Amino acid sequence: MTEHTLTVAGVAVDTRHWIGGERVASAETFTDVSPVDGAVLGEIARGGPAEAEAAVAAAKAAFPEWAGTSRAARARVLHAIADGVEKRLEELAIVETTDNGALLRSHRRGVMPRVAHNFRFFADWLLSLDHDDFETRGHTRLELNEGKEITLVTGLHQLREEVFERDDYDTVVVLDSHWATTVEFVVTAQARRAGLFTSEELPRGMCRMPYDFPGDPELAHNIAKFADRHGTWITPIEDDYLPIYYATVNLWKFLGEGLPDKRWVTIGVCQTGDMEDHLRLGRALADGIAATPGRRVLLIASGALSHTFELSRILPQDADRALTRLVFAALDGLVLHQLVFGEPEVTDEAVDELHRLIRLLKADRAERADDGTGSPSEH
Repeated sequence: MTEHTLTVAGVAVDTRHWIGGERVASAETFTDVSPVDGAVLGEIARGGPAEAEAAVAAAKAAFPEWAGTSRAARARVLHAIADGVEKRLEELAIVETTDNGALLRSHRRGVMPRVAHNFRFFADWLLSLDHDDFETRGHTRLELNEGKEITLVTGLHQLREEVFERDDYDTVVVLDSHWATTVEFVVTAQARRAGLFTSEELPRGMCRMPYDFPGDPELAHNIAKFADRHGTWITPIEDDYLPIYYATVNLWKFLGEGLPDKRWVTIGVCQTGDMEDHLRLGRALADGIAATPGRRVLLIASGALSHTFELSRILPQDADRALTRLVFAALDGLVLHQLVFGEPEVTDEAVDELHRLIRLLKADRAERADDGTGSPSEH
């Protein structure tokens, strides 16, 4: 082990910065302690103003050449990074677990494969571009798609008209896969949530959006009460300063605004959990709904392409007895397939499952028409 190299779980790790294509040491360091067992891993370079300025200068110097690089060349670089991650996936998983204390199985099965997948996704997206206009809004978007709407706005309007404005329900529970927690599932338990929302990712597009809706503290606490029974951690949070994310705000704007008596609750996804952990959440969620007298709930999954919520594997088979309806809402094209199968690819099985869900919805509408009342069927 050299002065600037330490060994973490048998893997050599350089402790210096990477600036301008080379390793750069710092005058100051900090001690890195593993949360797994409290062991000191080593001294790590502590960045300061000088290192920050050097990094900015290096980025500015590299920008002209990178900006002039073809999309194909950029894609090759991104795929090469993904290849490197996959080649050293086990080493990366062990080092990250030792450093941050997250579950090793989560890093092996989820986090590190997702790192490689994200690089490949954007590499392939680069190759799919066939025009120079990235701002495909309004008439430009419609013109590029032969006058057809290509956003989810039309679908959300239809979902509101056919479900949210017609069904008999009290509370909407949003499984928000953009809201990532670390060691537990968190459920919002405020009596009311109101404010102005600006997205941390797209502050120009989603800026100071007003939201105001009642919560359901009773349901939130009932869900959390079943955590121990199912061997998981669920924490209800009443703090008014708890952040809110676009995967909830956007849905409320399209589906809930103007329906003031409908309550909204959000549950985040525990990023260190695996499939079994989410199954346990689903069981606690179903039990919590059943334990809340008279409560009728719409359950909706929302998120982004870079996050996966394997919804069909979360809910137990008998959950429909406590739920009004299970509504799939994916805010990216491939997320529906991720929700159903936990896979990013569009598979034949995913298409078959989508057709099955559509048939179920049609059958339900027919049932309501047959009873002559137009009211939703009881579950």
